[in-house]
Amino acid sequence: MKKQRDFIVWSAGKWAHFHRRLPLQLLRQLLDAEDRMLIVNRPWEPSCALRKQEVWGPLYTTEEGLDIFTPRLPLHDHVSYRHPWLSRVNLEVFRSQLAPWLRQDAWVCHWVMHPVFYPFLSAAPPDFLVYDCYDEYTQTPGQEAHRLLKHFEDILLRRADYTMVASDVVYQRKKDRARCLERVPNPTDLSLFFKARDSALAVPQDMAALPAPRAIYIGGIKTSLDQQVLLQLAEAFPEVSWVFLGRSEGADVSALAEHRNVHFLGYRPMEEIPGYLKGAHFGVIPYTIDAYTSMLQPYKAVEYLAAGLGVLSSAIPGLQELFPQEIQFYTHAQEAIVKVKGLLEAPRLNVEPQLLSAYDWQAYLAKIERKSRSET
Repeated sequence: MKKQRDFIVWSAGKWAHFHRRLPLQLLRQLLDAEDRMLIVNRPWEPSCALRKQEVWGPLYTTEEGLDIFTPRLPLHDHVSYRHPWLSRVNLEVFRSQLAPWLRQDAWVCHWVMHPVFYPFLSAAPPDFLVYDCYDEYTQTPGQEAHRLLKHFEDILLRRADYTMVASDVVYQRKKDRARCLERVPNPTDLSLFFKARDSALAVPQDMAALPAPRAIYIGGIKTSLDQQVLLQLAEAFPEVSWVFLGRSEGADVSALAEHRNVHFLGYRPMEEIPGYLKGAHFGVIPYTIDAYTSMLQPYKAVEYLAAGLGVLSSAIPGLQELFPQEIQFYTHAQEAIVKVKGLLEAPRLNVEPQLLSAYDWQAYLAKIERKSRSET
């Protein structure tokens, strides 16, 4: 008799804003009706009460066939895993809150997206473990690479039945420690972003109101943005509207915002992004190059290309290895200025769809589903 399957996904953030929402929704469509998926949301903690936008919601909610679990951990914070007694209390509270959802004798798969969650896996021991290592967590800016975090990741790499990494740089760093490691260049939902090439798609009003030509950045407004280069670009091309679409993630962009041709429009739901991309002439990935960003492979590059945009990017190794011809790379501000001139003179790029077919979520999710099914 075939076992029922329970998928528990650790979202490493707030589900409403989680950048991995799309693949998890797509994976649910691949599963059988009797299978279940539980998204472990960012825990509610006492400090949430001080933020007006946070409310004391239910432990479990349902969305598009997914169960969303928001633990209430009274002693949880970003450093609690460093203190054994806090970790034990959090684990016991978490275990008691998770227990009502678990099914006896079900086959359990954990999809883990940050090593900090490793101690909690014992609340529902996995039959199959996926480690989605889409970032180099031990070198995240602003966070100390605590030895326990490295220890948890070492255990995950050894135990995971399937570990995904995006760039070759990260692959080389992990390959000798991982049980089963595969490079999975950051994919996306190509069908969604191809909509930006549709002549019938409307450009959102707030985008259409900005003077053309327009350059666009989609993603978190973070400290990794190279504001010195962006300032020089905004000054060198006053006729270009530089549009930023995404939430603030701690970066002080006041100097950029003073420029009349720089526009921070805030967060937009994923389904609205193609309209904004249609209204742009090219996309930008203006990250500083450091120990952290050199290991990234931003999936926004594929999204820009799928939307038909030219792309300007700093010299990120993970993108240079994938799109050496399609993306215009720069190493300093003056080179970026030259590349922007070329992008403005060229028509929309509209690369052939087959060039991007390897970066569609559907193929990778089908592989995970087949691997998990073979284990039941």
